[in-house]
Amino acid sequence: TEITTGVELNSLIAFSVGDAINYGSLDVGEANDPLDRTLVTTATGNVGLDQEHSGIANMCTDYNADTNPNCTNVGGTKIPVANQKYALSGLAYASATALSTTATEVELNIPKVTSSTPTTGTTYWGISIPAGTLPGTYNGANTITAVKGEIANW
Repeated sequence: TEITTGVELNSLIAFSVGDAINYGSLDVGEANDPLDRTLVTTATGNVGLDQEHSGIANMCTDYNADTNPNCTNVGGTKIPVANQKYALSGLAYASATALSTTATEVELNIPKVTSSTPTTGTTYWGISIPAGTLPGTYNGANTITAVKGEIANW
């Protein structure tokens, strides 16, 4: 049997991302310059993808998503969210986009999956360690959200 009205397929906006972003060991005043940490996104749904990026206000040595998400470390130092930067290529740190607490769309333009070969997109990340930052292991949380890409880029 054949229907002439067609079949509507719902959009499945889905993806997987690689490991956490590890900026490595940097001293005060140093940065990943050019951006050298990569985050690979693989489309797993049936539409093309872009992303939205945002982060918490600060990174700190006592960050914990459950008990201390606002980095209230007394006497410690914080690394502001804008010290993290990203781009679609390994740009110089100064030329990249600063991360913010407000979700910002990133035009990854990952095509939808049409075969068994995965489709991917890569963002490049870096951080600058501000003056006065005490030594330690700093953690925080970035949010990467998939958004439906423009149909022309599928």
